[in-house]
Amino acid sequence: MLCKQLVIITGPCWRCRKFMKLAVTHVVGTGDYNGPDEFSKEELNMARDHGVFIKKQYSQTSKEIYELLPIAFNQKQVVEASAVVAVLGDLENIRMAEKIYGQAVDAGFMPADTAKSMVEHYTGMYSSMPPEAIRQIAYTDGGLVSMQLMLVTRAKGYDTVPIGGYDKQKFMEAFRISERYIPIMLVAIGKAAKPGHPTVRLAVDDVAFFNEMPKE
Repeated sequence: MLCKQLVIITGPCWRCRKFMKLAVTHVVGTGDYNGPDEFSKEELNMARDHGVFIKKQYSQTSKEIYELLPIAFNQKQVVEASAVVAVLGDLENIRMAEKIYGQAVDAGFMPADTAKSMVEHYTGMYSSMPPEAIRQIAYTDGGLVSMQLMLVTRAKGYDTVPIGGYDKQKFMEAFRISERYIPIMLVAIGKAAKPGHPTVRLAVDDVAFFNEMPKE
């Protein structure tokens, strides 16, 4: 027998983006989530008893939020954040080389013949690279982009949460992402409701070495 749960979360209104209590029902063991429009009378009463204001225009929220919640293993940041950015790696990024170098020429940063030479060089190099090497480049670049996004966001006065733990295959399927791309990371963006918990990191001497690796 399927077990259904009533899940109450704090999330943004679909229209005004103000945070409020939202209720969904979840069939345990599946990715099925339903909003108040499909609640039974008992479920509506239970939601109201727990502080959820059930009114049609206040009960709607983006369908993608509920799709992403189980994919992200129910990490609450994906529904509490003002936005969630999915950073993807482009396995066919070499196709953009001509456009990128063309923009450099238009901006006066390099001569046209230099740009042409660079495009030919990288196109030839990528054509002979094994798929795993291209994939590794995409992961490296995607990590740098993610960190830069978080730093810029912080500089603008907002907070971020990097989310690397999620079902990447289900994410690709749910959001109909082409196999040209690989998922790198989710970055939740918004204003922190409370300060983050303190953390510790390894000392520099534990991770940085000069000229040679330490003996095990």
